[in-house]
Amino acid sequence: MSLPLFLAFTTFIFIGIGLWQIKRRKIHVACMLGALTLELVVVYLLQTGRQVVQRSMESPPPILVIHIIIAVTILSLYGAQIVSGIQIHLHGRWRRGHKVMGCTLVALKVINFVISILLPKAAG
Repeated sequence: MSLPLFLAFTTFIFIGIGLWQIKRRKIHVACMLGALTLELVVVYLLQTGRQVVQRSMESPPPILVIHIIIAVTILSLYGAQIVSGIQIHLHGRWRRGHKVMGCTLVALKVINFVISILLPKAAG
C-alpha cells in the first residue's frame, strides 16, 4: 500500500473517532481537522511525487476524471463542514445541513477510496 493510499485510509479512522466522539466538541473538531489535514497531505504528496495535476491534463482516462471531480468535491465539502460547524458552535444553526454534508462527504470518500485502488490498474 502506497503512503498516499495509507493516509487516505487513515482519514477514515480520524472521521470514525470524530463521529464516535461527536458530543465531545474538542475531540470531534480535532479529529475532523486532522482528517482534512491528511487529505491535503495526500494531495501534496501526489502532486510532488507524481505530478498528478500536470498528468491529469494530458487526456486522462475517464475513471481519473471521475476521481478528480469527487476529490475536489470532498475538499469543498470539508470547507463547508468547517463553516457549518462554526455556525453550529456560535449560533446553533445549520445542524441538519452539517449532518447531510457530513454523510455526503463520507459516502464520496468511500467511493473515491475504491476508485483510487482501481486507478493503477486502469492506468496500466
